[in-house]
Amino acid sequence: MIKTKLISNVLAPCTADLNCAAINAHLVNTLGLGLSGINSIKDANRNQLFMALSLAALYDAIMPSWRATNDAIRKNDSKKLCYFSMEFLMGRVLSNNLINLQARDNLLQSLKAVGIDINAIENTEKDAGLGNGGLGRLAACFLDSLATLRLPATGYGLLYELGFFKQQIWDGHQVELPDEWMEVNNFWGIKREDETRIVKFFGNVERKPGLNKRDKSTIKGYEHVSAIPFDIPIVGFDYKGKSFIDTLRLFKTTLFKPNGFSLIPYQEGDYEAAYRNIINTDSAAITAVLYPNDSHWQGKELRLKQQFFLVSAGLQDIIVNFKKNHDNFEDFPKKVALQINDTHPSLIIPELMRILVDEEDIPWDKAWEITQKTVNYTNHTILPEALEKWDIDLMRKLLPRQVEIIEEINESHLSKIRVVPCDVDRIKRLSIIDGKDVNMARLAIVGSSKVNGVSQLHARK
Repeated sequence: MIKTKLISNVLAPCTADLNCAAINAHLVNTLGLGLSGINSIKDANRNQLFMALSLAALYDAIMPSWRATNDAIRKNDSKKLCYFSMEFLMGRVLSNNLINLQARDNLLQSLKAVGIDINAIENTEKDAGLGNGGLGRLAACFLDSLATLRLPATGYGLLYELGFFKQQIWDGHQVELPDEWMEVNNFWGIKREDETRIVKFFGNVERKPGLNKRDKSTIKGYEHVSAIPFDIPIVGFDYKGKSFIDTLRLFKTTLFKPNGFSLIPYQEGDYEAAYRNIINTDSAAITAVLYPNDSHWQGKELRLKQQFFLVSAGLQDIIVNFKKNHDNFEDFPKKVALQINDTHPSLIIPELMRILVDEEDIPWDKAWEITQKTVNYTNHTILPEALEKWDIDLMRKLLPRQVEIIEEINESHLSKIRVVPCDVDRIKRLSIIDGKDVNMARLAIVGSSKVNGVSQLHARK
């Protein structure tokens, strides 16, 4: 149980006053609109007012409490929930934050006094294109509840450049256009390039002669992709003037290759050749669109890349922070809870095993004990046709070491079933590897300490 009372007691009260003066200060000084002759809040347009108000809320009101929350969590060495989800349907960030800061009513009156409608400013913001339905809304509500209850948590997801799609009707037909949701919203995420993680795909597994899949191995000849984190504050509902701020950390790939620009052809006037190698299309595609079409092989590979990209970057982040204060992984389940929202992040199980065995030199059985104690799984469906499966050949090509680990997990799992009277059909129904498919729900169940359903129906089944 997390000692929330200790954390609440050391939080600093929010002293910022969100009013016209605060908005005007960011209009003139932060956005530099004073250089354009805009020196009054009355001269600004709706987009400018939205940006200035959001900056005032983020840097004047939220940031001090956000920093105080993180300092308190570190000081108390509190256990933290790390919530992995492919979707976070957050809605409009500004409105939610103003309400949770209990600042909206006073701000409404302040703006009304100068003839500005707060609703018009709030309506400028687009819904963040980070989720599509119940999966993402559950994740968003969960984070909001955790912050309000003063429970230390970090949500881990992907920063999609484009949302699901924007629907329009042309000549009586539906047309799907890119949902460019970040046009206005993009400054809510604070870029943390100093904490970029490297995610590895493909390659070959190597180990010393005589060793098996359970022993320390290395991956050679891999391709790497940079995962750049962006942090978004999750503001809990204000209590006695003190706000508890959790974090949503979203990872994004980069479109540009480092050192991809060629100076010599540029100087010779061949500008096309100069820029030819600068775009990193394969990497950029990972966080380009929420839910790429997976009706073809390339789309399936991209979706699997998205899922592992999230899992690998998030786990690296968690372990780096854990090792700052702990040198014994026996304490890992005492300080970290990994909650996976549906099966999409279930690769967290073999990847955590890989890190513990291959990078931290922990014996297989101990690594498995740590993994099972740390991971928990939320199930969203019991329909067989909706349960996620991956072709094992595709997985082996993209994630060779992780597939080895899944095979060993499955063999150990089945060995326990075989020691009791059990028919062949039952073994097939319980196996993580079913023919050429890896059943991700079974992997999530076998590798987790606790399994819950979104509803009682899911939980009972």
